[in-house]
Amino acid sequence: MRTYYSGPDAVVTDASLTVNPPSGPSFALGDLDPDQLHISTESDFYSTATIYFGIAAVTGVLGCLGTTFGILEKNWWIGLGGIAVAGGLFLATFIPFVLRRDDTVYVLRGVHRGVQVLLYKSASEAKTFRIWYAVREALESGC
Repeated sequence: MRTYYSGPDAVVTDASLTVNPPSGPSFALGDLDPDQLHISTESDFYSTATIYFGIAAVTGVLGCLGTTFGILEKNWWIGLGGIAVAGGLFLATFIPFVLRRDDTVYVLRGVHRGVQVLLYKSASEAKTFRIWYAVREALESGC
């Protein structure tokens, strides 16, 4: 059995593609449509933005509550402290969002037994293309 790619996250042999061996899913290369292998990108931007802006909204509410409490208690120091804490929490959540790394994920998809499936997913473009190339090479070698 010839191995075209072997790594900790995937193994491509002349018979199959196994993701996260030994317990991950395995796809028989004979059941893959060679004309339907393609790589696309996905981004997790909206779920990340939702989390960060949700935290920012909570900090804004905390600031408003602190200010309201300070006004009701006629102690403006408490209100100012609430605004300062809310502002600090907002910056602590907003700055990482602005400075975050690229969260693009590369996805290898194909048609396996007539069904469109996700074969492999990685943040590394080079690794995804290596696996795509190994699968193509295995298929062309007469699988």
